[in-house]
Amino acid sequence: MPIHRARTAQNLAIRAIAARGLAHPITLALLAVAATTASRAWDIGHRVTDTHPPAPNGTLVPDDLYERYMTAHRALAAHRTGCTACRSRQTCQPAQRLVESFTRLQDAYLARQKQKRG
Repeated sequence: MPIHRARTAQNLAIRAIAARGLAHPITLALLAVAATTASRAWDIGHRVTDTHPPAPNGTLVPDDLYERYMTAHRALAAHRTGCTACRSRQTCQPAQRLVESFTRLQDAYLARQKQKRG
């Protein structure tokens, strides 16, 4: 169960970063929870690869869905850096579309990962 909690906490923190930015208090709180749950999993004997499993052949294989998911995250981060409305903690219409795209891709990627694990 600690691995499931660690993965969930990390995913929530990632979404908070995408939606609110790194300096937002909610993001910081979720990052603290993610670090704590990962630490607890480590303390009871889980390895990092238990939280972030490698590909079946033992290597990290490029994954198109993962790449699109990360590209959506980078696009949102780049937008927020240059957008006056987003920097003042408001969400403009283009940012909302980027958040929706990121969330949709993350959900698809995580559903596929869950399906692979059984």
